[in-house]
Amino acid sequence: MSRFVRGSSKFCLIFVMFLLFFSFLNILVVVDGASSVVYFDAHPYIQGQNGFVSIICIIDDDSDIQKVEAIVTSPKDVKTEETMLWDSDGKYVYTDTYRDIGRYSFYIRIVDVFGNDILTKSKFFWVTLNLDDTDGDGMPDWWEEKYGFNPEYVVDAYGDADGDGYTNREEYETGTNPVKDTFMQNAAYKIRENDMYLGGSVFLFIVLILLSIYGKRRAFR
Repeated sequence: MSRFVRGSSKFCLIFVMFLLFFSFLNILVVVDGASSVVYFDAHPYIQGQNGFVSIICIIDDDSDIQKVEAIVTSPKDVKTEETMLWDSDGKYVYTDTYRDIGRYSFYIRIVDVFGNDILTKSKFFWVTLNLDDTDGDGMPDWWEEKYGFNPEYVVDAYGDADGDGYTNREEYETGTNPVKDTFMQNAAYKIRENDMYLGGSVFLFIVLILLSIYGKRRAFR
């Protein structure tokens, strides 16, 4: 009887070890699957309103893949799940047009025949009214990069880098240096900002001079 018990215990131990080993192998399979996404991105990275954007995913071994989806979140925080189709070039593709202006985030979800989910990290693309102004803040990318601003951060348009009382966008529009507070630049901005009032004042000043001259001539007659 004791031999039978010892034999059963030994068998149970071997069985448990087998289950643990199998579970370990299953974990390795899932981890290996997670690294099977060799590339994914959106093209182009910056697109005009209603222009086509393609989300692309390349998988090194898709023999056990059941479906591939692109999970896209709009600038208005609306999430959609789009099925990606395999094409003859050996990649999965989803193409669509986008109307909302701003930054879109997306990631890829892969489901295999065993029910395992493989999720990639998030990436981004932009939809803008002006391809030279990624974040649509009214300041072109080259100008923002020149002065150390972020072309993908719309809030910096309302900042005042040099503390002179004018926003960075206002300084771009008037051609002044947004990171250097100088008297001449501020004076030039004020002249441009108040050109209508300045023009009217000059006109009235000229009229007063003419009236004064006319009055003096009549006085000497």
